[in-house]
Amino acid sequence: MKCFSKWESVEHGVAQGLILEPLFFLLNNNDLPKIISDMSKLILFSDDMSKIVKNSTPYKLKKKNIYIYIYIYIYISNVFTECKSSF
Repeated sequence: MKCFSKWESVEHGVAQGLILEPLFFLLNNNDLPKIISDMSKLILFSDDMSKIVKNSTPYKLKKKNIYIYIYIYIYISNVFTECKSSF
């Protein structure tokens, strides 16, 4: 049985021209695939990224996505802390 997600609008992201855009680009292309490779598959293209996550139920899928976003948030927070301390 094939099951597909419904389309929804994107409500979050990085605005174009933001001063942090180059940093986010480097994090996406260099580090994120390494730190969440056991939880999801990342597809990278130029300055864009898509995340593919599989699970057996919608509840488990949502829980896994939340876990991934928390993990990414903690990782990026640590990067910013290290950047601040180096100046």
